[in-house]
Amino acid sequence: MHGIPDFQLAPSSSSPALCGAVFFEFTGIKFLPIGGPPNSPMDSSFYGHMLMLPTGQILFTDFSNAVELFTSAGPQYTGWTPTAQVPSTLTPGSTITLHGSQFNGASQNNAYGDDFQDATNYPLVRFTSTIAPFNVYYAKTHNHSTMAVGYLGPTYTFVDIPATIPAGTYNLQVVVNGIASVNYPVTL
Repeated sequence: MHGIPDFQLAPSSSSPALCGAVFFEFTGIKFLPIGGPPNSPMDSSFYGHMLMLPTGQILFTDFSNAVELFTSAGPQYTGWTPTAQVPSTLTPGSTITLHGSQFNGASQNNAYGDDFQDATNYPLVRFTSTIAPFNVYYAKTHNHSTMAVGYLGPTYTFVDIPATIPAGTYNLQVVVNGIASVNYPVTL
């Protein structure tokens, strides 16, 4: 899903929704055309479903057996980077209240009318081991203080530290809409 498109759109039809899917990447200033998945010339716009992943990549499927990943060539947008007040020591199997800001992102991120929504306006908490092989673990977040998108004020969420995460040192990140916070060093 990268590069300039090298395909032809399907022949026009009486419905604009049935004339092939075209993909663009927004630079913050303008939309640039990018190559689409192999089925895009035959796909109607409503066939495609996208999900923003915690890595910042976009997962795309169109009801076929094909699943595509898009990785932007541009820099990560930092205007909505979440921040947190993270304790330096955490206990596996415990629940903490994590305070910070911008835990709900700038938008819900994914929606297609009333047909399909993959909202990502909630905080994910990721632990990455600081020792090879750099394993990654995710914690459950719940009971967020707000779900308001574009909210700049203080917020909090409850975080269940996985009971099965091995003791050691980790970098904790809060991720919202595929945008990760800075690394917060923690010891479990």
